[in-house]
Amino acid sequence: MKSLKYSSIIIYTPSNIYKYTFQFHEAFIYEFLNLKINAVSLKNMEELIQIINKDILVIFLGNPKHEDLLKILKLPNNTDIIIYETECIYNNSIHLSSYYKCKKVISVWTYSMHNYDVLQQNNIPSYYFPFGYSKYYDYRQNIKTIKNNVITVLCDRLDDRLNRIKHINTENKKAWNNKEWQKEIADNHIVINLHKYENSKDFHSPRFVPLLSNGIRIISEHCPQKDEELFKDFIDFCNINEMQYYIDKYKTENKKNIIRNDIVDKFRIRFNMRQYIINFFKL
Repeated sequence: MKSLKYSSIIIYTPSNIYKYTFQFHEAFIYEFLNLKINAVSLKNMEELIQIINKDILVIFLGNPKHEDLLKILKLPNNTDIIIYETECIYNNSIHLSSYYKCKKVISVWTYSMHNYDVLQQNNIPSYYFPFGYSKYYDYRQNIKTIKNNVITVLCDRLDDRLNRIKHINTENKKAWNNKEWQKEIADNHIVINLHKYENSKDFHSPRFVPLLSNGIRIISEHCPQKDEELFKDFIDFCNINEMQYYIDKYKTENKKNIIRNDIVDKFRIRFNMRQYIINFFKL
């Protein structure tokens, strides 16, 4: 395996964003270390300023509008930077390209083909990286019982769309550390994904990937077509009034452990975090 030209890689996530991206931040560290690459986790700007130099690569994980990214871009050195774009990009928000086109930014990574297309259309060096499977957030060995009757609904806000899913015990879960995530989410068999706003164009790869890494059935509102096409073998995309069909179908499944293991095996082959890292850096 080839070596990187950097002495170390810093995975930087602003502390107030970390709770939303903790699994991916820590999974990046886990995967780089398993590739024998020195990786450092930072969430504090002052600590970053103290150690940053031209031999370090900084991967900024978070909303590019965050003030910490602007501070990093203004640092007086030639440190290479990768921005991992965690927000949906719309054509009218591409004013952010001034950040992306800074000479320090060697690439913009993104989780969505929709985002990737917008970046490409604006001639911004970019890389499609939908996080992917990591053993770091595969909790199957710690799950004793798979819940069958509880449907976990992951959405940013609740509205009347939930009323269109008949007779379902819905509960909105938000778990902000590994222990909570494992306890509250990973042992469910079915997860419903609703967008923050109806008819949204976002694709929730940051939600989907840890779920699929545990073999969970996902029923989701429709997403951008290209993203749906890539994930159609793992997620049932449908309209609200079609969700009941899939819920009834999956609630009666037998041998759930076997089903979950099969989903994970296929997902690990198709979307693998370590392989995306290897491919980008040509290791």
